[in-house]
Amino acid sequence: MKNPNQKYMAIEQYSELLAYLERNNIKVVRLLGGEPTIHPKFKEIIKLTTERNLAIELFTNGIFPKKMDNFLISQKSNIRAYHFNIASPGYQMKSVRKKTNEFIHQARYHSDVVLEVTMDSLSTDYRELILRVGTDVLPFCSIRIGIAGVFTWENGFSLKKNRFIGKNILNISTTLLHKYKAKSIFLSELTPCMFNNRQLEYIKTNKYFQSVGYGCEGRVGIFELTTDLKAIACYGLSSLGEVSIIKDRQVDTDPHSIKKIYDKLRNLRIRYSKKIIPLECRICKYYGYGKGQCPGPCLITKPL
Repeated sequence: MKNPNQKYMAIEQYSELLAYLERNNIKVVRLLGGEPTIHPKFKEIIKLTTERNLAIELFTNGIFPKKMDNFLISQKSNIRAYHFNIASPGYQMKSVRKKTNEFIHQARYHSDVVLEVTMDSLSTDYRELILRVGTDVLPFCSIRIGIAGVFTWENGFSLKKNRFIGKNILNISTTLLHKYKAKSIFLSELTPCMFNNRQLEYIKTNKYFQSVGYGCEGRVGIFELTTDLKAIACYGLSSLGEVSIIKDRQVDTDPHSIKKIYDKLRNLRIRYSKKIIPLECRICKYYGYGKGQCPGPCLITKPL
């Protein structure tokens, strides 16, 4: 967003990405930006996706003109979920929030609605921030709560601090579920060390918790439309590390080689994380890079 020469993903590139997903039997495309609806060929992107019978999940700040409202509602059989960033400055404006909530009331009949917030401070009251949405909307929505990488790494890894973060998240979640009747809670970018064994078991067995994601693995299927693939989303280190590696290492951006891009980035990510992983992670029973394992907070947080 800070680049004055920002480019958009070419429609030809996007078509190649769709072919890659189809070959790998991936059924859902998650569209991100910035703001994906401002892509000059956004409607064509939706058309190409639905022609391949791929479901769409749209990540948006909810700020788009009325004609886009009408277009999105017309795609009710194609867009299976909307993810609204309710922590964005735009959504905090009453006029924007009112308009977006009106859209949510229309969209909820044919699509899932997820309200997204990423915690980046212990001093912010995220429960209050979520409740600003309005109690009339919450019963129709799932809530995604994530953790910002830099926030996790502030002042170094701390088991005590992580447990405080986990307790805070569970307090917010139970209030939203029991008092305000939110549909479900989706937790992401967390690590097991944020919870004690009892809390982990509660999360795993409670049907209202949809999932617990560890780190940034498994991101195939998420593409940023406001990029020409010179930038790779969610590299797995801090933004500083992301910029320096992408700049210093010429990653192959041929859309025919998407798997090669992901493999190369994942290998780099693991190699660097092994250099900085703390002892607490090395001895943790969840530590590892396979499915269901936790790569540790360093994988998504500490800069090079």
